[in-house]
Amino acid sequence: ELVSDMAWTNKAIDLDTWYIEYSKSRYGSCPVAMAEAWQLLRETSYGTMTDHPRFGFQGNSGSWATGTINKDPRIFEAIEKFLSCSDELNNSELYKADALEFAAT
Repeated sequence: ELVSDMAWTNKAIDLDTWYIEYSKSRYGSCPVAMAEAWQLLRETSYGTMTDHPRFGFQGNSGSWATGTINKDPRIFEAIEKFLSCSDELNNSELYKADALEFAAT
């Protein structure tokens, strides 16, 4: 989504704002815990600049771009924060789908 948005602007994108607006657009809201979850993901697995970030608990193959696996424990904190938004976002089918993906990993 971010790469697509970058194609439509010639200005720098403020990631703090972008993730909040992305969450509002995708899920209908951006609770504080959601913003915190995205920040943690940006600092860990989503900060690797790979097309499909891999987490340490997803196997041993690692990222195709770096050949490494992100084993930062803050990933679990991010997932917990993401899932803690379920009461507020339980009407969002996209939130449910993303929450299932995070919870399953």
